[in-house]
Amino acid sequence: MSASTKLDFESLYKGMPLEGLSIPALTRATLARFAGAIDDYNPLHLDDKVATASGKASVFAPGHLIMAYVGRVVEMWLHGASLRHYSLRMSKLVWPGDVLTCRGLVVDKMHENGEFVIDANVWADNQRGETVAKGRFIAVVPESKAKKMPRTSAKQGVVYQQGSKHSIAGKPSAMGASSTRTKAAPQGSAASKKTTKKKTTKKKR
Repeated sequence: MSASTKLDFESLYKGMPLEGLSIPALTRATLARFAGAIDDYNPLHLDDKVATASGKASVFAPGHLIMAYVGRVVEMWLHGASLRHYSLRMSKLVWPGDVLTCRGLVVDKMHENGEFVIDANVWADNQRGETVAKGRFIAVVPESKAKKMPRTSAKQGVVYQQGSKHSIAGKPSAMGASSTRTKAAPQGSAASKKTTKKKTTKKKR
């Protein structure tokens, strides 16, 4: 199953591979932009002199960046689903020039408490075939492609919407996108008021 295919309970089986995608070669410019995005300017990831002085060959990617890369693929898989758990652990450093491929594998599926749950492993390999990070996610998915998740399930976790941004129980997502859920405007607010034109008549003097 490709990363662009929405997951559903009926189509999944234990041991099913979840094909991912390749991330473009890591550059120092990417490291700088990511540092600015998260406001973390650790010189080990930005300054070769500092990195080599600490015994490293050069600057290297922070773990949060690799987690974001793998998380991007998880998001693509989970359109119309609710992410309940996602974790990742680094096993090797990622250097400038490395090309990563993120993949996954379904390890279990279960129907519990009225929800259709999948448990999957995720990982990232570099161009040398070395696994640089391993992780796991648990998600509630629709029962079938023709069905949507129950509203009660959609109120929990990180909810992904097809072709749009996602939300965490109606709040901005920690993974970088803003909420797509809209709430009715409160009574008395500017959005809930209808504008009406009043007719005015001039008094004759």
